[in-house]
Amino acid sequence: MPDHLEVVSPEAEDRDRKTKPFRYAEAGISHFWRVESKDGRPVVYAYELDPATRAYGLAGIHHGRLTVPATSLSTSTWTRRGSMPGPPARQGRAR
Repeated sequence: MPDHLEVVSPEAEDRDRKTKPFRYAEAGISHFWRVESKDGRPVVYAYELDPATRAYGLAGIHHGRLTVPATSLSTSTWTRRGSMPGPPARQGRAR
């Protein structure tokens, strides 16, 4: 599972694809997923941080479906926006 998941928005493609991953790498986030939509279906780009260079290497590209162990997901920490998976929900007290 990633330490961070970024859903690319059409209004901020350049920032979501270039600026944010660079900042995540600087912060030492070891696993990062970028989710985009292609023809209405999700595409997940999985990256792993190279600790020697502090830069991401592409670990895989997943089209349409990505299977992870059920123990890796908590249904209480994920939300859904339209047909794309959303970022982890904030933890804490309900308002």
